[in-house]
Amino acid sequence: MPAHKSFSASVIVDGKPLEEYSVKTVKKKGGTTTVTCWIPSEAGKRYEVHWKDSACKQPTKGRLYIDGHPCGGKICQKKNQIKIQRGIRQAETTLTSFEFASLLVTGVLVADDDEASALEMPRNAGQIELRIRNYQIEGRGMRTESKFKALPTPQTYSEKAKKGIDHLTSLSGTITCSRATRTVRGESIGKTFLRFRFRYRPIGILCAQGIAPPLVTLQSESSSGSRKRASSFLKEEDEKPAIIETIEISDDEDSLKESTRFQDPLQARVNEQRARRPFTRSQKRIKLEAEQARIETEPSGSGQIVVDLTW
Repeated sequence: MPAHKSFSASVIVDGKPLEEYSVKTVKKKGGTTTVTCWIPSEAGKRYEVHWKDSACKQPTKGRLYIDGHPCGGKICQKKNQIKIQRGIRQAETTLTSFEFASLLVTGVLVADDDEASALEMPRNAGQIELRIRNYQIEGRGMRTESKFKALPTPQTYSEKAKKGIDHLTSLSGTITCSRATRTVRGESIGKTFLRFRFRYRPIGILCAQGIAPPLVTLQSESSSGSRKRASSFLKEEDEKPAIIETIEISDDEDSLKESTRFQDPLQARVNEQRARRPFTRSQKRIKLEAEQARIETEPSGSGQIVVDLTW
């Protein structure tokens, strides 16, 4: 967000501030400080201008100029109070909204003889400018009279006259707002001491001119963020220990004990199979050992008894 000292400003679309590129601050000695940046515009998108003073040692008034046209202002009297300009009031309860729009072009090249009669592109076209001055409050009271400004008339320009400008601001949408009942009386003091300038162009133009990163980079960053979130989720799932129930088997069937331990899933499966037939292997082993250890008695020719102790 462009900022200077305690002041900051941003252009909001869909509830989020637009990305700012190439933010530069230029301060003239004993004069005005100008903060300039580039923002991406998209035709058909409504926008708002927000600004605030985090210190507010002195009341100030911010006036908005869009494409060179004055578009109202707000008085800031409290610190961290966000001032919002959505459009121009045209009635007691409605205002026309700011909206990015494609430039109206004739599509016909202007001949040299007609250059003098062709419409000139406004010097500040494609630019949102906020000018801030100190303000002296003289009083407050009830609003008794409302004054509404005429809206700028949309103009059509030739292809040659547009000079790289593809978007302007349209004032065609309508927003319902509350009735203004109170007013602040006063006057501005001194000259403008701070300007915020937002120069807007389509994102493709900003990328082509090297002002914004290439679109591929922007898309890859978005995809990378999605992959990181998915990887983090899978990692958390893998790190969760599996709780496996195993059975400890003793020589006595009545002394079976259940215990819950952390084991390898494959080992747990083996233990489960063993638990289903816990005595089969033990019985076979006992039977084999009994056969090997049996004592055989056979009659011999000498009448002696022979004991076979083969194991």
